[in-house]
Amino acid sequence: MSDTAPPHFEYGILAIRDERTQVKLARTAIAALLMTSLLMVPIGCSPEPRADGLRISFKLDPRLTKSLYMGERWVSGPKFTPPSRQGEVLVEARAEATAKAGNPPDIEATWESADADVLDVSPPKGRQIKLRIKAPGSTTLTVRGGGVEKAIGVRCTETARGTLKVVITQ
Repeated sequence: MSDTAPPHFEYGILAIRDERTQVKLARTAIAALLMTSLLMVPIGCSPEPRADGLRISFKLDPRLTKSLYMGERWVSGPKFTPPSRQGEVLVEARAEATAKAGNPPDIEATWESADADVLDVSPPKGRQIKLRIKAPGSTTLTVRGGGVEKAIGVRCTETARGTLKVVITQ
C-alpha cells in the first residue's frame, strides 16, 4: 500500500475507499447485530412461557342466549350460579392459564373433587370438562395446571320444591 492511496476496508468482494461510507456501514452493521440479538432473546423474558394463575370459566345455559343468536357464552367471575334443576345439575367448565408478562402457556388441567358424592368431574384431565352436581352438600374442586393450583368452592342446597340450587365460588 502506498502513502498516497487512502486506506480502505474490504467487505466481502467490495472494497470501500470512502471514509463516510465506511462509518455508515459500520453503524448499520452494529445496529443490525443489536437488533438481531434483541429479537432472539427478549430482555427479562424466560425462554418458556410460565403461568401465573388460572382463569376458570363456566358455560352459560344455552337456553339463556339461544334466541339472541349469540352462540356459546362463557363467564368467569367470583360467583357462578347455574339454573336450578331437579335431580342433578350439569355445568361445563374450562381452565386457561394467565400470565402477567407475555403469552400464557397452553395447559392440560387436572380437576379433582374433594367429595365425589356431591360433585363428579368428567373427564378428570383436560382444558374443558363437565361438572355433575348430584346431591346437596359442599365440596372443593381443585384445578391444577401449568404449575399453578386453584381451589373452587361448590355449594349445593335443595329447595322446598326439590330442585338443586348450586353456587360456585372462586
